[in-house]
Amino acid sequence: MKQYISFFKLKFICGLQYRAAALAGLSTQLFFGIVSVMVYILFYSSGTSNVGITLEQIITYLWLNQAFFALIYIWHKDNEILKMIRNGDIAYELCRPQNLYVMWYMRILSSKLSAVLLRSVPIIMIAYLLPKPYKMMLPISINAFILFIFTSIGFAILNFFNGKKAISKGYLAGLKLGGAILIFFFLVSLLADG
Repeated sequence: MKQYISFFKLKFICGLQYRAAALAGLSTQLFFGIVSVMVYILFYSSGTSNVGITLEQIITYLWLNQAFFALIYIWHKDNEILKMIRNGDIAYELCRPQNLYVMWYMRILSSKLSAVLLRSVPIIMIAYLLPKPYKMMLPISINAFILFIFTSIGFAILNFFNGKKAISKGYLAGLKLGGAILIFFFLVSLLADG
C-alpha cells in the first residue's frame, strides 16, 4: 500500500504544477457558471409555477457543479495509460508485482484531486462573494457540511470498488458513470437543501 500512496503523492504534486491550466479552467468554469446562473434567473423570473427548488438552491447547485467539475466529467482519459495500451508497454506494467487497477486508480484520482484543489476553492470563494442573485448559499448547518464531506469520501471509495468489480467482470462502460452521477446529485443536494 505504501507504493500506491507514494505514487499518489508524486502524481498529485505533479498535477499541482499546472497552474496555467488551472487558471484557464477556473476562468472557463466561472464564465459557464455565470451564464448558467443567468439562464436560471431568466427561467425563474418568467415562470409562475412552483418547481420544488428555489432559485438560491439551484444557484448553489450550479456553483458546486462548476467547482467540482474535474471530478465528475466523464470524458477524462489518461493519455499515458492509453499510449501504454496502444504500443504494448502494458506488458511491462503487468509484470510488476503490483495491482494494476489500484496503480491506475491512484494515478487518475491524484490528477483529478489536484485539478479540483486548484479550481474548487477559488470558485467557491468567488461564488460566495458575488452579488445577491449570483451568490452561492452556505450550507444550512454544520451537519450538512459534515455530511457533504463524508459523502465526498464515500464517493471516492464507492468509485474505487465499483471500478474494481466492473473490471473483474468486464463491463466497465456504464457502471461507474451511473453510480457517479447518482452520488454526485445526492452530494450536492446536501448543501443545496434548505
